[in-house]
Amino acid sequence: MKLSLLLKNKYASNLGWTFIEKLINLTNTLVVGVFLARYLGPFNFGILSYSLSYVALFSFLIGLGLDQVLVKEFVKRPSISKLIVSTSLILQLASLSIVFILINTISFFSNDSIEVKLIILIISLGLIHQPFNVLVCYFQAIVNIKYISVFIMISKIILILGKLTMIYMKASLIDFVILDSFIFLLLSITYFIYYIKMKKLKIKGFLKFNKKIAIVLLNYSWPLLLSSGAIVLYMRVDQIMIKEMMNLDALGKYAVAVKLSEAWYFLPIIITSVFYPYIIIGKKTSNKLYYNRLKQLFFTTLWIAILFVIFFSLFDDILIGLLFGNEFVSNNYVIPILAISGIFVSMGYVNGKWIIIENHTKFELIRNLIGGLLNVLLNFILIPVYGLNGAALSTLISLFIAANLSLLFFNKSRKIFVLQNLAIFDFTIVKKTLSKFR
Repeated sequence: MKLSLLLKNKYASNLGWTFIEKLINLTNTLVVGVFLARYLGPFNFGILSYSLSYVALFSFLIGLGLDQVLVKEFVKRPSISKLIVSTSLILQLASLSIVFILINTISFFSNDSIEVKLIILIISLGLIHQPFNVLVCYFQAIVNIKYISVFIMISKIILILGKLTMIYMKASLIDFVILDSFIFLLLSITYFIYYIKMKKLKIKGFLKFNKKIAIVLLNYSWPLLLSSGAIVLYMRVDQIMIKEMMNLDALGKYAVAVKLSEAWYFLPIIITSVFYPYIIIGKKTSNKLYYNRLKQLFFTTLWIAILFVIFFSLFDDILIGLLFGNEFVSNNYVIPILAISGIFVSMGYVNGKWIIIENHTKFELIRNLIGGLLNVLLNFILIPVYGLNGAALSTLISLFIAANLSLLFFNKSRKIFVLQNLAIFDFTIVKKTLSKFR
């Protein structure tokens, strides 16, 4: 079998397994999320959403921005992949310890209720899975995500069945949070055991730390770490601000709108992640091939986004009432606004990979800091005036500027700005897109 055909088969296989995995995850997010939201009601669902958003404000620190550069490093330097894995894992485990203490110390001194503080503690225990994403990055780089996808699918099925059973048994909110954290712990152990078995390593000598590799990785990743923090700001801070400026009931209604409008995000994530190594290979071959593949990715992900914008704009209130119940219907425009935001989210997934490949990580930091800070400012201005619509508008405006408009103002990124905005009209690439990015 020719190498090119083998590669295509591997990418197609990875795409298939990842798609099935994300489909099951979508079932967990939507189907179980619907039953859970109905069961908890807006107030308790607001507590859960607030706690998750609070933990997310700190949890990005655990990854140290490494996840975004590791795939590239594994592809470039396969001969030292074991050392990169162990060094990255040690760095993130150390970071996890610090973040765990930080989250719960600040929570302890907050004005939140004892129940909320306990929920935050349990959710933060589930963060143990994040350092083990290093292993997921490795399997993505070698285009062998099948078994990782199987592990995730099994864990999600257990989670789905467990939550449905707990709803039937009328379990408490804390019980659901405990189940989530337990599954994350189980998944982390599974990743680790599979990697050790596949590489035929001994656990005792596995965790080796290389200072030079650590310095190189952190030198690449620190702007991405700060950038991840900025992304968290404009993806999560609105929910925290709604809780503080409005109430938990309003937050619960907003949270289900966010959950529904973001349900399709797994599609651009899958496509971009699976074909990321393919884009890197295109870069090594020629600039023409490289930018052609980027254009194809933009076209595919943006049209997926546009179709969902149309769908959610037509059926937003019907979907909320049908899925979550009339108590979650707010008679606002949150879902259509957030659906439009998805267009710029899709742009960001693809141009973010371009930024990493081109080592423009400082630009990534600048644009996301601008977007994050702008979102906080806009929330302060718009939530008191427009309520939940104001929060959604803040997200839309900040994403438009960070993921799209900002690229126009830097010489090195102007070409990508033009590419991503014109790719949507280039229907000549449909055939190439459907033929597995030939």
